Amino acid sequence: MNIDKNIKMPKKGSSGKYIDVIRKMEIGDSVLFIYDPIKKDNLQSESNNFRATARVNGYKVTQRTLKEGIRVWLLEMPFAL
Repeated sequence: MNIDKNIKMPKKGSSGKYIDVIRKMEIGDSVLFIYDPIKKDNLQSESNNFRATARVNGYKVTQRTLKEGIRVWLLEMPFAL
């Protein structure tokens, strides 16, 4: 194993496949993760990934399970955007 020196550390939390969508949202906007009977377990993990990406980047969100899927709303945005 090698020890590397002077490697720049990336900023925490700015990545994730949903970050571009989250940054385009305004307070009160929501996204729907549509229920698919074939991928039903994947639905929960996708909404969890979305919420985790938002939380790590300073956003506050909430979710509700509906018959058509899981909807996630943006409640608060970070101050320094």
